[in-house]
Amino acid sequence: MNDELKSINIKIGEAEKAKDKVFFEKHLSDNLLFRRASGKIHTKEQFLTALANPNLIYCYISTEVKNISISEDGLKAVVKAIVFVKMTNEGNESEEHYSNVRFFKKQNDSWILTTWYNEMNDKNNRQYKTTDMQTLFEDFPKLADDKRTTLWSLYGHVSSSWEKLVDIRFKLLGLVPSVSILLLLELNKLSEPVVKIFGSIAGLIITIAVWLYEKRNSELHDDLISRARKIESELGIETGQFLGRKKNSSFFVKHDVALNIIYFTSMTAWSVFIVYQFFILF
Repeated sequence: MNDELKSINIKIGEAEKAKDKVFFEKHLSDNLLFRRASGKIHTKEQFLTALANPNLIYCYISTEVKNISISEDGLKAVVKAIVFVKMTNEGNESEEHYSNVRFFKKQNDSWILTTWYNEMNDKNNRQYKTTDMQTLFEDFPKLADDKRTTLWSLYGHVSSSWEKLVDIRFKLLGLVPSVSILLLLELNKLSEPVVKIFGSIAGLIITIAVWLYEKRNSELHDDLISRARKIESELGIETGQFLGRKKNSSFFVKHDVALNIIYFTSMTAWSVFIVYQFFILF
């Protein structure tokens, strides 16, 4: 009975993708109440109307049945599932995770969906997308245990390299602005304008060079996260240190944005000092 319900719930996703009205006519109750993730309540008729929308194209739907509870008389059941959807709605592409609770009743030896509760899953706020590049060749190593051992070893090296880059980043974040301020104060104490100008130009060039170095570190940092996320996926981890990381809460809440603010502030300070010294000299 569990297998039958599991099969029906997986087929619900397949039928949505195929816009199979016949399937839903058979398995949806005439008195269906469907609560969408948006909060809107749809009847069976409204659900079928939305299903036929030509602007809504389901590119991919995957259903993971988490739990099935069947009443003692075997006539009612509750199914909990996670549904991953890739879709295009009026040309806008999106990927979403949904938590589903579906209530069924047995009618004429068939399971009929009577109530369907759908809401956004927390996975929408996390990063689960992985690179298409495999970590190991498919035929190496042949033994499953050897493969897992190799993956764990690689994962340890990737994590260690990532930690070192993070450590370097934080040290530079503290070093660049503080050293820039101290050097600017010391240069300002000198009496020779020419020395001040050349010293500040050198300071600006070095700050730019360190910023470029940090930009490359950021690229390596992101690539290491991508590799670690892929390895966690291959090891079968659902949510780990890298796989399922929280997404940015907004465009501005990013490491790179903060880095650029700090470096650009330091470069601006050097530039203003240079312009000011030229103004005094000439």
